[in-house]
Amino acid sequence: MSEKSRYRTRTFKVYLFNEELQLLNDKATALNMTKSAYIRDLILFGQTRKAEDKNYENVIYELNKIGSNINQLAYIANSEFSTNGIEILSLISNYQELLEQFDELTAIVKGSEC
Repeated sequence: MSEKSRYRTRTFKVYLFNEELQLLNDKATALNMTKSAYIRDLILFGQTRKAEDKNYENVIYELNKIGSNINQLAYIANSEFSTNGIEILSLISNYQELLEQFDELTAIVKGSEC
């Protein structure tokens, strides 16, 4: 799939019985998803998120935090200020902590997929 354009421009029309449409609505609503997002998950992943997966939002939040921390570390490392040994040790320590957090989150995600 091309990453050039993140906007979806193609439509797909499906005819459903009332019961089928209601089932689609119920399943998408149970997962707090739109019908389109629900169908996309089925197409792309062969399944949808599980309703009982309480860790999903926490994992996304933590991954965003880790990404933000990595960006801050990169900014500091690339800044015009000269870095001394203490700053470098601090950056290495922060990086190792981020790697540990990432490993923990990966384990959570893998555990919730079972």
